[in-house]
Amino acid sequence: MRGPGILLVEASARGKLFTTIPLGPQYSQTLAINNVGVIDMATGQVQESQNILINGNSIVSMQSEAINPGAENNFDATGMFVMPGLADMHVHLYFSNNPASFATTDNSVLPALLANGVTTVQDLGSNCDAVKNTVQRIGQSELLGPRIFTTCEMLDGEDSRFETVKRLQDPEAVESEVQNLMAQGVNKIKVHLRPSRPVFQAIAAACQKNNIMFGGHVPDSIDAREAVDQGMNFIEHMSRIPPDDANLTQTIGEKQLWVTGTLIQGPSQSRLGLANNLRIAGARMLAGTDTPQGRGLCPNGATHTELKLMVKAGFTPLQALQTATTNAYESLNMLSQLGAIEPGKMADMVLLRGNPVENIDNIDAIAGVVVNGTLHDNEALDKMLSDADVVNKLPFACGDKNATMPRAAACCSV
Repeated sequence: MRGPGILLVEASARGKLFTTIPLGPQYSQTLAINNVGVIDMATGQVQESQNILINGNSIVSMQSEAINPGAENNFDATGMFVMPGLADMHVHLYFSNNPASFATTDNSVLPALLANGVTTVQDLGSNCDAVKNTVQRIGQSELLGPRIFTTCEMLDGEDSRFETVKRLQDPEAVESEVQNLMAQGVNKIKVHLRPSRPVFQAIAAACQKNNIMFGGHVPDSIDAREAVDQGMNFIEHMSRIPPDDANLTQTIGEKQLWVTGTLIQGPSQSRLGLANNLRIAGARMLAGTDTPQGRGLCPNGATHTELKLMVKAGFTPLQALQTATTNAYESLNMLSQLGAIEPGKMADMVLLRGNPVENIDNIDAIAGVVVNGTLHDNEALDKMLSDADVVNKLPFACGDKNATMPRAAACCSV
């Protein structure tokens, strides 16, 4: 039996965290991944020669002994390593309200992400109806794609030039918009570039009153210190954080705010240094890219590039990988179900021909992807990418660099 996408309401340390995820196929077939090295994302250590049994969409056992009785489906992973599926914590799947553009996401962006081991995404600003429809279709196995957590439309100022926003002028109107988004099932509230100071203050107050996390861009109307003091829970792009403001960096670290660097947008030495300094200070760093719409980034490999840039910035490979696994799933309040290869967790994982903890470049050496208990081997992944045809479907991001970027894709503050 195949189950529909559903709405989960989880308790979090900061209040209720609303998450929209597909539970996907619910069936009893078993899959064994045999003789694989299991990477512990907390320590980076490898448990050699493990046999993993998956039933439906859950890991039911992991052992060095042979699985007996045998599984219905078997995958020989000798010489391979396995880690949890990657999460890209900043994407925009439907950054336009034009339904004619939705097919590109469905047929190209989603499979390209999955083929690169991205089994979860956090959408930080899209057409809400389009995202909810996609969550449902993925859950009913009508569409191939990762798990999706969403903020739906972003809260912005009255003069916003973006399509997928709620334009706010009157601070008195803010709380009803926050409550409307919560009723849609969003997991967080995303602030964009142009709210006025009074509107931003009203957003902060409404989110705290309604126990939902808020963050995003530090708006143009204020600075990062004020945003942090107002209770912003997460900061995207490290926006408006001065690289030389050690006191602010320390405050962000002490508050253990979630920070997504999107280094791929502008990998200058100052931004790389800021990301590493934030990590050292105690900020909880997340991997995110703004794929594909924000900067015209190609979903075929952008997340891997982000992880490599973190290592270039001074993260260890394990620390970089944690930003897309343990940190990411903790920020989504899903660490009890995702982010580790162990019995009881949902079966989202990436099979690799090399150990990325030893060399981050091994994140490219994908031999298979398991999402929700379904294995896509190398042949299936190659077909997935071929069908996605991102070079031709997303030429501004994945092909001709002289191609015209769609107007709706222009973004952001970094």
